[in-house]
Amino acid sequence: MTIQQAFDTPEMFTATKIYVTTAPLNQSEKPEFNTFPVYQFENGAIMVLGESVPDWFFDCIDEFQPNGLDVVESWAVSDETEDFTEEDLKDWMQKSIDYYGHADGTAKILELLRGEPNEQP
Repeated sequence: MTIQQAFDTPEMFTATKIYVTTAPLNQSEKPEFNTFPVYQFENGAIMVLGESVPDWFFDCIDEFQPNGLDVVESWAVSDETEDFTEEDLKDWMQKSIDYYGHADGTAKILELLRGEPNEQP
């Protein structure tokens, strides 16, 4: 690797893919289970990639809340990982803040981007 390549290579952040299964809060209805991935970074930060709305961020898995009136039925930590660039994470955080009007859940992602110590709760 040349020195120029080292500067041209974006910093990558690796996250573990966790599959979350949710169901409606009202169990009298026929439950419609929904399973989707969330991503947990090495410092515990959680990111949910939005399909129709900007991404959601949580400081830890215990703070994760599904959309609407759904509740978490189960978690399944996979062996799968995915890499995200610093630029993408910053862009997604800004879009989330612009859309939702607050920065809730972004503290741990900011710590990750700043290179602060990795303390997972």
